[in-house]
Amino acid sequence: MQALSPESSGLRVVSADTWRLPRSAHRLKPIRGFWKRIGRMQTFLYHATTVAALAVLAVLLYGLYTLMKGNNSNLSQKLMRWRIGLQFLAILIILAYVFVSR
Repeated sequence: MQALSPESSGLRVVSADTWRLPRSAHRLKPIRGFWKRIGRMQTFLYHATTVAALAVLAVLLYGLYTLMKGNNSNLSQKLMRWRIGLQFLAILIILAYVFVSR
């Protein structure tokens, strides 16, 4: 059985305690692009979370206004249903943000 040495695995000895990857390993630029895209996705999801929360707040306030006004109860019910849907969407965006930022 042959003992594995750093040279057989593609590593080069630079000094007694450091090892350097071969030059071909430094061609991993798509990884940098991947992290850049992740950063952009985090920024997008952060702002999308803010927009979703503000949309929920706006629909909630308008729904309460129409409920207190008492003119059209069907519109108030419809707005409350929209609020539930927007809350679900906001929670999904928040979960996506948490997943991407890990």
